[in-house]
Amino acid sequence: MNLPPKKRPGNPILASDWNTLIDALAARTPRPSASLEIISTSGGFSYRARHAAVSEGAASSRACLFGEIITWTEGEGEEAVTKTGIRGGVIYCGDKNFSVPDKEINLETSGVWLIQVSLVCEANRDDDNSLILPGIKTSSASTATMTAKAWTSGTNYDSNTNPTASTGIGTIKLPVGKLTIANGVAKLAATGCGGFHVDQCAGTLSYHRE
Repeated sequence: MNLPPKKRPGNPILASDWNTLIDALAARTPRPSASLEIISTSGGFSYRARHAAVSEGAASSRACLFGEIITWTEGEGEEAVTKTGIRGGVIYCGDKNFSVPDKEINLETSGVWLIQVSLVCEANRDDDNSLILPGIKTSSASTATMTAKAWTSGTNYDSNTNPTASTGIGTIKLPVGKLTIANGVAKLAATGCGGFHVDQCAGTLSYHRE
């Protein structure tokens, strides 16, 4: 849209010229969009890309690192088989890093399960092995896998077995999520979306997720 012509001093400003000026300014005014936002600066303004929010249940370019329903194909050609399961991930336990494999599930079996990982841990102790110190020393396990526990109303994940000063050994139960299979469709109410970090303080095992 072209701006109206300049006026000489003393010439009247026509309503049509004023309206044209308003329309031209509106057409040239920057506006945010779904992908860009406007940032005020000392010299005027600049554009910045928006960070797209990921809504629950929507497709996302960022895969969940540990705990989501996935499908994969095994074999090739006519022997290829598509499988459904729960994505595995990483568990950090002292000086051990476990790569938990994906867990295949059977879509033909309806029900509800609690998915968890059981891991034996050794707490830090003093030189005399008489006192438990903060933190995890190691794990005696060589692998870590997801297991399913049938759920009914009131069922909880299994409890931890905290370490004792005499051995330093305890077992932590890491909750992955609540799996529901109905009419051939699987849903997982995951407890998080990242790797597990096992910890211990005052003889009590705990974890946090990335």
